[in-house]
Amino acid sequence: QITVPNYSKERVAVVKKKAAEEKKEANNELILFLESKLEETEKKYVEFQSEHQRLYENYMKQQKVVERMKEKYNKAGSLLVELLDSILSATPGLLQSEKNFYLDVERLYLNPHPIGKKWSLVICIKKRK
Repeated sequence: QITVPNYSKERVAVVKKKAAEEKKEANNELILFLESKLEETEKKYVEFQSEHQRLYENYMKQQKVVERMKEKYNKAGSLLVELLDSILSATPGLLQSEKNFYLDVERLYLNPHPIGKKWSLVICIKKRK
């Protein structure tokens, strides 16, 4: 047979009260810890959100630059096609095999227009192939 110590009701009440206070203290510490973690997470979220916004704005700027470059090269290509068409219409025998087409690349390169330098480089590369 097991004997149970006989504690007074007052002592039991004190022990229960102390256990309740310890539990309340532990809960308060847990609440403070979780609140601090929540604040850290919210700060990180705000930082990531602002970084995402900055990167998205940068991406949109780059997209606009790419679109402008596409438009420039499309216009330059159209101008070159028109130029070649006008050259061919001015000299109809130009495409005959015994005649050579002479293009002054240096003069084109020295052209102050920026497209002149780009196209002379393209023409030089195509001639080397």
